Amino acid sequence: RRHLALMAPLPSSAAALAALATAALAGCGERHGNTGWRLRTKGSRMKLGDFVLKHPYTVAAGVILVCILGIGAAMRMPIDIFPEINIPVVSVVWTYNGMSAQDIQNRILTLHERQLASLVDDISRIEATSYEGVGVERSTCTKAPT
Repeated sequence: RRHLALMAPLPSSAAALAALATAALAGCGERHGNTGWRLRTKGSRMKLGDFVLKHPYTVAAGVILVCILGIGAAMRMPIDIFPEINIPVVSVVWTYNGMSAQDIQNRILTLHERQLASLVDDISRIEATSYEGVGVERSTCTKAPT
């Protein structure tokens, strides 16, 4: 490695002190034992691990900045609780383990069909099928909900 000659622990001239401070702030300098700082030239490369160990506050500030920007971007994302759908068919599946198909038809599906027909407008057809422990109800609308 080639290094510039700023080896004194306390530089005596104002120009050397300014160069050392600029190098330390810009990340171009490196600590050289107990003798002082050295300026790195183009010949040396700093690896990621070295940078993280030598600049913990810069890395922490960068991580915090990325987290804040990520949270801000997530907050601005459009979220629609009721998205617009154009499917005029709604299916409802009822599960009740151990109940016979006849009981599901009489106790659940028939009551729900009546309620659905009286409460929801524009239903053109309601079909219900019951199996052992499962009831499936399919409602078709005349127009797509908006």
